[in-house]
Amino acid sequence: MTEYNQAPAQGVTPPFVRASELSKPKFDVFLGNDILCMQIANDLAEPLKDLGFKPVFIFSNYKYPKEFKHPLLADMAFHGRLLNEVVLPHLDRGLAPHGSAYLTPERLKAVPGVKVLEEDSMNDPNFVGYVANPANRVGMGVVFRLYEKLQKPLIDAFEGIEIQTAFRGADANDTGKRKGFLFNIHPAMNDKRGVIPPFRTMQEIQRAVKAAGKDPAKLSSAEQLDIARQAGVDTAQPAMTHRVDEEFDTGPIVAIRRNPVEFDMKKSMWENYMGMKDFIVAQILDLAKRYKNGEDLSGTPQPRTGPGIHYNTWPSDQELDEFQAGGGTLVDIKHTLREILGDASLQAQGHKHGFAIPGTATHRVLDQRLKEALKDRDAMEGRNRGAAGPVRHTPSTPAGGGIVPGGNDGDQPSAPAA
Repeated sequence: MTEYNQAPAQGVTPPFVRASELSKPKFDVFLGNDILCMQIANDLAEPLKDLGFKPVFIFSNYKYPKEFKHPLLADMAFHGRLLNEVVLPHLDRGLAPHGSAYLTPERLKAVPGVKVLEEDSMNDPNFVGYVANPANRVGMGVVFRLYEKLQKPLIDAFEGIEIQTAFRGADANDTGKRKGFLFNIHPAMNDKRGVIPPFRTMQEIQRAVKAAGKDPAKLSSAEQLDIARQAGVDTAQPAMTHRVDEEFDTGPIVAIRRNPVEFDMKKSMWENYMGMKDFIVAQILDLAKRYKNGEDLSGTPQPRTGPGIHYNTWPSDQELDEFQAGGGTLVDIKHTLREILGDASLQAQGHKHGFAIPGTATHRVLDQRLKEALKDRDAMEGRNRGAAGPVRHTPSTPAGGGIVPGGNDGDQPSAPAA
């Protein structure tokens, strides 16, 4: 957890804010601690700076649970722990990679003009005090894949402020004053509120195929999508940008965008989710531009109830069995390793990929450690020695907030927000 100094006297610059930073409003991005979120932070850093913001990336210190009983969910949680317990500790000790690889949160801290925080709880009073301090000039925040229900003090720290900026929109009367906002990017519509919404889209496509008397496991992705479209299923995962309130995915809607890329039903849910990276980055940058231009971001209230509108917790065992029988899977280890280790051919073409550079000592050692972890997964999981094993992040669960309760069939652990 980041340590914060006590709030300074009014008008005094706090020691954790450089004077040069005070000329730019901060843009807080609240993220989970998975590969997708780390890639998004890397891709946002320079564009947000170019728009005149001081990017602040706040990563959740969420510890992936080991209590998942269904093999598909257990695999997904294991992949998350693989990143946090094997990959990041190794990369943070090695030499920083060059521009063809993504930086870990620890390495991002060294990027000029960027601030990185890691928090056990976003509702922690010290963190809320940091956001609410006028000297910190936090103008707006965006949430993506956060695992906490945000509480009123943090929301008010954004929504209850107004800061003076150098921004000027098209309106000749624009004085540069900007009201604070806190938004959530939910990669689905409000009928798919909750956890891992791409699963619900893939599930809906599979069920449409079955309703047509076909077996999705025996059809190509294109054939499944065609049948689903004919049944009226939206096969392109949209994104709903809404203001944050004290519930999940229920605040006023500011924007709805459709993903131009349809899902590949022969890929894992997580690979399809990661395929939305550029789409999600574009939504966040669109918000930043609208804020900078002084546009109205108050949003339109969305219905709280109605046909199909409910909060989805983790899929039940029955749903996962059905998904697997239809050829679906949540994660693919080959894809995960490729996203961690990097593709040399893509890097040679100038594309950022992976967190290490193939051919380097850091890459070779990381490759070996990943193989060892996969070979002896039981030992890493602590099953044979009654211990939790090496843990990079150990979040607390504060009273009145903390990790979100689950609640599908009673045998799954806490459920994060999407």
